[in-house]
Amino acid sequence: MRWASIVSLAIGALTYLALAFWWSSPVGAALPTFAIAFLLYRVWARAAKVGGDEAVESRHLAEVEGAEADAS
Repeated sequence: MRWASIVSLAIGALTYLALAFWWSSPVGAALPTFAIAFLLYRVWARAAKVGGDEAVESRHLAEVEGAEADAS
């Protein structure tokens, strides 16, 4: 489970509620909420080294052994 994403989403939701109902923001609530949740997740994911570092091998289906093309 990716706790960074869940916590970032929860903090983003609280940010939205705060900006939409308790404090007024000159740009609205959606943009600051997105920015805060995004930045929080990116910082946390980089600190925890979540994704991006492992090499992913990409192959086409035609290159996989045992896969035969149907000629019909």
